[in-house]
Amino acid sequence: MKIWNTTIGEPLPIEDNKNRLHRGGLLNKILEQQGHEITWWASTFEHFTKKHIFEKNTSIKFSSNYRLELLHGCSYSKNISLNRLRNHWQIGREFYRLARDKDKPDLIFASFPSIELAYYATKYAKENSVQIIVDARDMWPDIFINVVPSVTKPITRVLLLPYYKMAQFVFSNANGITGITDGFVQWGLKYASRNKGFNDRSFYLGYPLVEHNPSEVSESWQKWSELGLAKKDFIISYVGAIADNKIDFSPILEAAKYYKDNSNVKFVLAGEGDEREIFKDKAKKAELKNIIFPGWIDKYQIKVLLKNSSLGLVPLKNRVDYKMSIPNKPIEYFSNDLPVMTSLTGELRDLIVNNQAGIFYENTSEMINWIEHFVNNRDSLDKMAKNCNLLFKRLFDSEQVYSGLAKHLTDVYNRDKRKLE
Repeated sequence: MKIWNTTIGEPLPIEDNKNRLHRGGLLNKILEQQGHEITWWASTFEHFTKKHIFEKNTSIKFSSNYRLELLHGCSYSKNISLNRLRNHWQIGREFYRLARDKDKPDLIFASFPSIELAYYATKYAKENSVQIIVDARDMWPDIFINVVPSVTKPITRVLLLPYYKMAQFVFSNANGITGITDGFVQWGLKYASRNKGFNDRSFYLGYPLVEHNPSEVSESWQKWSELGLAKKDFIISYVGAIADNKIDFSPILEAAKYYKDNSNVKFVLAGEGDEREIFKDKAKKAELKNIIFPGWIDKYQIKVLLKNSSLGLVPLKNRVDYKMSIPNKPIEYFSNDLPVMTSLTGELRDLIVNNQAGIFYENTSEMINWIEHFVNNRDSLDKMAKNCNLLFKRLFDSEQVYSGLAKHLTDVYNRDKRKLE
């Protein structure tokens, strides 16, 4: 089967990439191994580093069955910006322009978002009688309302009307809807104005259990030593975007103040983001040397950090999309036998509480109480770590998750093909 995957914003399987592959890339690998012909339509712009990999549309052939088509758009420096919207429009239109000159695929797997690329992929699929599965990963444009001041919400809803119409077009014309949880599938079905069918199914985000080069991992600890971490420390780590619309920094800041004179308890907030420098400045003004902001780190540095941490922090705000999701970061923590500490209610809280794979805190006081408990009861932390390992193997191993998704794509294609015969 010839499959097109339209996904931007993920690490690509190209030389010198030090980020692990995400959902689209991992699925492509499995589809290729199964003998399908894969074309991945992605972007020349690297979302994480905010840099262009190439300065024009670029085609890369990995094998006889796997090709990368990189679409060029403008750069952007902030996740929430007009330039990012402009980039997404450019990518979508470039796909539509170039796709019409290619041999048409049997099926398109379209990530949503970006809205624009999903829209043009759906438009192409409809015009060329190609089956399309839409994968709901983020609740755009619904969540855009959350990032604007209250006074501007009414006008924002009016300005977003084209995006709402595009979302409705995408989901209502999809042959099937997948999503990262059942809640995301139902959200897509609401836009489609229909009930769930055989072609609609959720698949968790999967994470690969791979053996890292021991020397790379060992050398990576040097970075953390230079930043003041010791393996004996009680390390609480967060790896992800540092943005005010995503994470609640206040409890972390207050907890760090509480442990200001305890040199063994340290907080690591790794990653880039629009508010990283603001949060960093707050910690500096409070003279907190126990909060470390290392910036962007590669997959080896992440691995060694998580393996030497005591808790993996998920301080996401209680937005409706986050509450309906099992985000990528806790899954990464589970894969490293790292118990989760989160303030997020909904799916994640239920998962970790029911499986004893982490703890939930509602405020700074509860966060500190849990840290105190684990500092003095390492055995209970070790039990949680074992539960994380079991939970990961049961639900989140990427080989299992994406083999299931690959089978689903094949089943949808065959089922709908039979209907047309």
